[in-house]
Amino acid sequence: MKTILCSIPLLVLLLALRVGDEGWLLFVTGVAGLVAYRTDFAVVRGLAVAAGLGIVVAHGAGYKLYGRAIELDNLPVLHAPQEVASFAMPNVVITKDGSRHELRGVQFTPFLPERPFEELRGMLLRTGKSIPLLIEPDPASPSGFVVQSRREYFCGNTFFPTFTPRRLPMYARDDLGELLSYGSLATLTGDGN
Repeated sequence: MKTILCSIPLLVLLLALRVGDEGWLLFVTGVAGLVAYRTDFAVVRGLAVAAGLGIVVAHGAGYKLYGRAIELDNLPVLHAPQEVASFAMPNVVITKDGSRHELRGVQFTPFLPERPFEELRGMLLRTGKSIPLLIEPDPASPSGFVVQSRREYFCGNTFFPTFTPRRLPMYARDDLGELLSYGSLATLTGDGN
């Protein structure tokens, strides 16, 4: 009987390598269970059971010890957003309502206005989803405008290493001129302020 129970952690480890977060959770709780089963000390047994249950409860509540990031939907990040309709040379953004906004310290590359807008939106927002490209004036930003952009994380502890991964925002405010320059769609001229 003990031989069968001793092989359970190996099985759980194999599952962990195949099924992601849930597999890791199975592995950790399996090890805690094995420690509780194999030890002769009641205190160690109690701590192992408490640790296993604590990990399961924390995972269910959204506080993971391992795995992909816990994303927090923090919309809205802009107070008075305007949807972008197109770009015009040399540094003009045209919104859906027809208003034209000049970016400070930014020079568009010649191929920016020629590209299909759907392709540009996908490049700037770094997502395949069809979400609107929203901007708003911000005098404190170098170009004078900020854009609502989607964040992508591959691990909850990547950017903020702590014992438990913190909840990371799904959206952020980025300077529109800097975002365009990162995508090689514009150059920063440095005369924004």
